[in-house]
Parts: sequence; C-alpha cells; structure tokens
Amino acid sequence: MCAIDRSHCGRIALIPVDNGLELMCHQKCADLLFDDRHGNSRRLTPEQRSDARGRAFDRKVLFLGELGHIPPDQVRAMAILHEYRNQLYHIGLRDDPIIGQLSHLYFRLTAGLLESLLGAERHLRWKPEVVSDAARRLLPELATTKYRRAKVDISGLRDRLLAACRQPSMLVGEADSDDVREQALSV
Repeated sequence: MCAIDRSHCGRIALIPVDNGLELMCHQKCADLLFDDRHGNSRRLTPEQRSDARGRAFDRKVLFLGELGHIPPDQVRAMAILHEYRNQLYHIGLRDDPIIGQLSHLYFRLTAGLLESLLGAERHLRWKPEVVSDAARRLLPELATTKYRRAKVDISGLRDRLLAACRQPSMLVGEADSDDVREQALSV
C-alpha cells in the first residue's frame, strides 16, 4: 500500500475521501428531503430544499451544518479541504509537503461524520461477485447475509476504518516550509 507521506499518494488519497464525504452529504440530504415530503420531520424552507437538492457541495454542507448534522468547525474544515481537492483536480497542488497529512485529517473527519450523516445503521445493496476479502474485513456483515439484507452498524464500521488507518510519518507541524505549515495549521 502506498504511504500517504509520499506526495503523489497523498494526492490520490484526497480524492476518494472527498468523494466519499460528498456522497454521505448527498445521502443525508436525500433522507432529509424524503422525511420532509412525508411529514416525518420539521418542514424545510424552500431555500433549504433547494440547497439539499442542489449540486453545490458548499451549500449542502452549510445546510447540514445549519440543521446540526455537521459541527460548525467541521463545516469550515470541510470547505478548506474540499478546496484542496478542487485545486488538485483543476490546477495541480502546490502544497505537496502536507497533502498526505491533510488527506489523513480529512479521512478522520469524514469517518467521524459517518453516524451523523448515515445514521446508526444502514442497509447495503451489493452483489456477491463484487465482495472482496478487504470488503469483508471492513464489513463482516457481507459474509453472513444475502443481497439487500445486510445491515451495517455504522459506529462499528467507523471504528474498523479508523483502526485500519495508520498515522502518517510526518506531522503537519514538521513540514519544511513555514508558509505551508501556517496554511495547514489554519485548517
């Protein structure tokens, strides 16, 4: 496995973490819109519905923060980390000395939001031919249940993900460049 303290591996790690968080936010918004339509929760305003349905990640995050599903400090961190991902996609990344650490922080933040965005338990849809040994280690429910019957304990999944994530060898505070260190610490 590639160590995230090598810049190209840190870059690669940032993309799926950000994409996973985007999907979690999208799913939470879909759940909230469903509850709103069916009268299962407080009514959303037209602007909130628009933010929840929209494609703008920052608006979805602000909406979820406004409803208390994402803590305010994490809303800000997510905006900064998402911008690093956008920078990587569109113009390349200038902050290679710290990108692995930022990826690691983003992963831990994302794992910490699993329950608030996905709930305590989630049903899986999967096909047996796509289940690997690695998937069974993270989701042991796949080994004992059939397609569409697997319920995942989200806190257990979070704990397994965090246990499998090793700490980068260089900490953000040890970055060589003072300006890079200052940028990282502002996250």
